[in-house]
Amino acid sequence: RNAGRRCRAGLAGTMGGSCRAGPGRRSRLPGSGIARPCRKAPASPPVGARRCARKTKEETMITCPDCETGRNLLAGACRSVFQRGLTGGSAGNMSLRVEGGILATPTGIPFGELTPENLSLLDEAGALVSGPKATKEAPFHLAWYKANPDHLAVVHLHSPWAVAVSCLADLDPGSPLPPLTPYQLMKLGHLAVAPYAKPGSAELCAGVARLAPGRTALLMANHGSITGGASLTKALDAAEELEATCRLYLTLRGLPVRCLTPEQAAELLPPKGA
Repeated sequence: RNAGRRCRAGLAGTMGGSCRAGPGRRSRLPGSGIARPCRKAPASPPVGARRCARKTKEETMITCPDCETGRNLLAGACRSVFQRGLTGGSAGNMSLRVEGGILATPTGIPFGELTPENLSLLDEAGALVSGPKATKEAPFHLAWYKANPDHLAVVHLHSPWAVAVSCLADLDPGSPLPPLTPYQLMKLGHLAVAPYAKPGSAELCAGVARLAPGRTALLMANHGSITGGASLTKALDAAEELEATCRLYLTLRGLPVRCLTPEQAAELLPPKGA
C-alpha cells in the first residue's frame, strides 16, 4: 500500500475516498457535519506526487499530486491570479486532478480568500466528496479532462483582455487571433472560440467539449478563457500567455502589423488533432 490510491485519468466510474489532509488536520465525512481526523498520507512518494493509473497515448505515466499538496497548489494559484488582477471577486474557476479525485474551486468564494481547506473535492463523475459546493462550471472541467486525458489542471479566468477579445463581433471562431509571437503559438497551439451559452449550462459544457480535444486553450464568447495542461503551472502559463496575446492584439488593432508568415507559424504549431 505504499503507493497509495491511484488517480484514474478517465472519467468513468466513481473515485470515492476522502482527501488526506495530513497529520493534525480534520476532514468531514461526506454528507455529514461530523469531522474526523484525516489519515496520515504515506511518506514514500517523492515531493507529493504519485503516478496515475492510466497512460497517455504516448504510453507515459502522468503524475497526480496527493490531495494535501494539490490543495496547497490550487489555493496558492487562485490567490496569485487574484492579486495580479487576472480575475476579480469569485469570477472564474480552477480545478486540479489529485490522488482520490478532482479538486475544484467552490462557488461564491473570491479567489483572494480561498484556503486549502475550503476547496471542493469531487469524484471523477463530478459528485461532491467533501467540502463546499463546487463551481457550477465543474461540468466543462470534467469534459476537458475527458477530452484531454493527459491534462491534470484546467483554468478558467475572466481576465480583462481575454474577455474583451471574446466580445468582439468580427472574431473568426476557428482562428480568433493572428500569429503575433512564437510564444503565442507554442503555448496556446490552435486557439478557437466556443459559442456563447449561459454560464453553468449544459449548452456551454457541450460547446467546450466539442472543441477541447487536443487543445491547450479556448476563448468562450462574451465570457473568458479556458486553458488546460499537464500541470497546474502549465495551465496557468497558457492562461497568462493568452491574456498577454489578447492585450497585444487589441493594442495593435487598427495599426499595420507584421504577423508571422504561414511557414513560420507552421514550424511552431503542433499538427491539428495532435
